[in-house]
Amino acid sequence: MLKKIIGGAEKSRFVLIVDNFKHKKNKLLQCIIKSYCTRFDQTHLVCYSRITSKLAESVPHSSEKLTIHDGYTDPMRWEGATKDHMIHHDTDMYQYLSTKYNKENQAVIIDDMNMLLARYSVTHVYNMIHCLLNGTISGSPVFNIVAVVHNELLDETMLNTLRHQASSVILLAGAEEGRATCDVTHRRHSGKVIREIVTYTVTDSYEVQEKSEAKQNKVATPQDSTVDPLSGLTFSLGLSDKEKEDRKNLVLPYMRMQHITVSHEPPGTVQQVAPGGAGEGPQIFYQPTREDDIDEEDPDDDLDI
Repeated sequence: MLKKIIGGAEKSRFVLIVDNFKHKKNKLLQCIIKSYCTRFDQTHLVCYSRITSKLAESVPHSSEKLTIHDGYTDPMRWEGATKDHMIHHDTDMYQYLSTKYNKENQAVIIDDMNMLLARYSVTHVYNMIHCLLNGTISGSPVFNIVAVVHNELLDETMLNTLRHQASSVILLAGAEEGRATCDVTHRRHSGKVIREIVTYTVTDSYEVQEKSEAKQNKVATPQDSTVDPLSGLTFSLGLSDKEKEDRKNLVLPYMRMQHITVSHEPPGTVQQVAPGGAGEGPQIFYQPTREDDIDEEDPDDDLDI
């Protein structure tokens, strides 16, 4: 799944990478930069950290498809003059990119979203990403986005907001001996959510090679279809053939009531059963017993006579 997202086999407009101090994003981000420069007409690398040159190593310096925007050197405009491809704290990201670069197929890679979240509210950053993804007006340029956040420097509310907005979340888990592990959650346009634990390596040519996780082998237990779960009990839960036949021939009281014919005999007379017969319309059948106290003069027993 990780390789499909980077290579474009699985379409994802907004990829969020969550790294930590044990597993940093540099190697994976270099692979994404190389892949995006191949897939898109123009790729914008917005750098808020000082490792700009290392991130761009995967792409030849002569490539015109990669533009690096410096957001680290002078974020507060202390140096005065604004140089080309320099971003400040008050720069409108969408306005800045859409005005200078009006190509149809573009991507934006932000190497450190924590710097933006430190300066602006999470609502402001959310709206900025929304404008980049969808544009401000009909026909305006839209961008695909890859953004990196550091897990240790964000609270749960901010992180959940970005995770909700992203179509793919890559949670970097750990790295050792040249092998790294990440938790990939991808949401397709249909709404289906796919989650995988991926172990991968990065080659010298900045290509991602996935290594399938060792699946837990299920222990094959011999299934004996002749096993009787009732065997070995000290009592019987089953019925013999004779008991089944007796149960089948047993006539229950409610079955007799279904065949009773309406009788106009005086109370206390047992009504006769007419096999196959039935009264007209719904009937209430009552069979008196010896304990019944039938008094026709005072049926409700409410008169003091």
